[in-house]
Amino acid sequence: MELVLAQRGDPAGRHLHAGSNAPASPRVAHTKETTGKRPRTVYGITDAGRDELRRWLDAPPAPPTTEFEGLVKLFFAEAGSLEQLTATLDAIAAEAAERIDVLRARADAAIDEPRFPGRQHVSTVCLRLALDQEVAVLRWVDWVREQVAQWPDAADPGAWDGNRVLAELAADARAAVG
Repeated sequence: MELVLAQRGDPAGRHLHAGSNAPASPRVAHTKETTGKRPRTVYGITDAGRDELRRWLDAPPAPPTTEFEGLVKLFFAEAGSLEQLTATLDAIAAEAAERIDVLRARADAAIDEPRFPGRQHVSTVCLRLALDQEVAVLRWVDWVREQVAQWPDAADPGAWDGNRVLAELAADARAAVG
């Protein structure tokens, strides 16, 4: 098993990152290579690392976490203006669209030349979730825009019926889990 850890930014935000201060481990072997002018580190897993990987795969996964600054800004939007709220929505949509384009490019590239052919099946199902999440963000932004269009101000939703919307959300949640 070989794993290449990028030492640069990843616009899709789905990268593994190892800097020069990455800790040494008896479970990981590595070599330094150069691709053009760019250095990279190629990591391979040792037998001890494979044993630890198997133990980790036996354990139940931790719940998902979300890091989403745009959502935090919307959570506090009543402290600002509708223009600031709209600018945040615009930025969220643009970032999601950019990530979707990166994911599309990865899928296209993997069709012609998979980086890890023996792992393409698991990579593909993970890519599906990443794409679905970004598409969900775009749908959510559209929905938020419809709601915000009814508000006279970020601090005052006017006649907007929050209880009706909450009832719809609760019904959607019940329908999602049966």
